[in-house]
Parts: sequence; structure tokens; C-alpha cells
Amino acid sequence: MDIQTFIQSGLLESYILGQCTADELVLVERMAVEHPEVRAELESIETALENYATAQAITPPVDLRERIMRSIDAQAASTIPNVGAPVTQPASWPPAPGFMWLLVAALGVLAVYLLFKVNKAQQENAALQTQVATLTAEKNDCATRTQHNERVFALLRDKQNTRRIELEVAANQKVYFYQNTALGETSFDGTGMVSAPAHRYFQLWALMPNNQPPKDLGMFDLNAPEHWQHLDHYKEAIGFAISLEDDPKGHPVPTVVLKADTKFVSG
Repeated sequence: MDIQTFIQSGLLESYILGQCTADELVLVERMAVEHPEVRAELESIETALENYATAQAITPPVDLRERIMRSIDAQAASTIPNVGAPVTQPASWPPAPGFMWLLVAALGVLAVYLLFKVNKAQQENAALQTQVATLTAEKNDCATRTQHNERVFALLRDKQNTRRIELEVAANQKVYFYQNTALGETSFDGTGMVSAPAHRYFQLWALMPNNQPPKDLGMFDLNAPEHWQHLDHYKEAIGFAISLEDDPKGHPVPTVVLKADTKFVSG
């Protein structure tokens, strides 16, 4: 559906009056976000409706209150009449048919205007809820990243206890494992990691003493913040390795060892 056909479909008017289905509501809001002309048409309809409601507003006659009060008095008199007194209705009641039609029209315009205002308030509330959800998600993401950075900084600042292994995975491309037993931290800086061949995946390992099998440290995560991963910590690890695997979930033992080293250097 092209934009003009969508605008002329009547969905925008139904949206303004709160008569859309849930699917139509989602469609209109998405189109308004993606297409400025749809958003402009929505604003134009809102303005036109407000102007119509203002233009059609009817000021009641100056004597309307007095006529209503007389009618109330007359109704009370007819319900509890004075003994012996004839019951009469005011000559001005019921109102003339023309006045009734004006009153009905005024009430109709008022109802449409109130419906428009309620629907607009609901839309604004929904937008605010979406904004709150977005800000909450951003706050949580910021807190997670702050915690991640604090762990990285603590590891790098502790030069006395942090040990580093450097693995050259390609010419002039190096990655680093960091180990700090005092902090109980092991991390991997994969900033210089090369791309894996098609349908192959990198797995990280901790090398253990006395010919023990290496410990699985998980797969290299391309989406880790700044390519820095916090790994399981094995204080007895004597080195680290990277293997190339054909399963994205890895293997219990290395298949093809790409690089391995046990030579720690000071941080």
C-alpha cells in the first residue's frame, strides 16, 4: 500500500477517534514514525477536529437556567401538589423542537471532542510508557557496562598480581589472556582476534598442570563489550589456548589448537 492510499483509507480518522483495532493501532503508529507525511496528516486531522469542535460549540441561551429551574419547580409541584390547587405546567415547557435539536447537536459535538481528548491522552500515556521502558533499558545497560568496566580497570590496575599471556593469532594480530588470583579474575581481550573461517568457531581454554585436561572457558564472543570477556577463573591454570571448532557450542576437548602458551608476562 502506497502512502497516499494509506492516508485516504480512513485509518487515520479511526485512530484519532480511538476506533482502531490493536493491529491497526500498531500499523498507524509505525507508519507515522516511518513516514513524515503520515505524521503530518495525523496532526492535520487532530487540528481540524479541534477547530470543528470549537466552531460548533453552542452558547446556551441566557434564560436557559431560569427555564430549567422553572421546569424543576413545576415537576416538584406536580409530584406533591397543594391540596385544592390546580396543577399547571409553565407555558415555556417543553422547549421548542429547534432548541432540542441544538442541544442534541451541542452534546454530540461535546461527546466527539471529549472522545478525541481521551484518545489523545491515552496515546500520550502510551508514548510516555514506551519512553520510560526505553530509558529503563538504557539505564540497565549502562549499569551492566559500568560493572564490566570496573572489573576490567581493577584487573589492569593491579600490576603486581595480574599476569598476562600474549598469543599471536596472525601476523601483527595479538590477543591477551589476563589472570589475577588475588581478585579471582580471568579475562580475555580479543580486540585483535582474526575472523574465523566459514562455519568454524573459536573456543578458549585454560591449560592445567600435571597433564590434566584443559578447562573449557567458553566460545569467543564477537558481541562482548569491547571484545573483552570475563571467563571462569582457575587459579591453578598454567597457561591458555585457543582452538578452532566446527560446532558453535564448542567441544569438551580441543579439536584443532590454533594457539597455546604457558609463558606469562607481567601486566
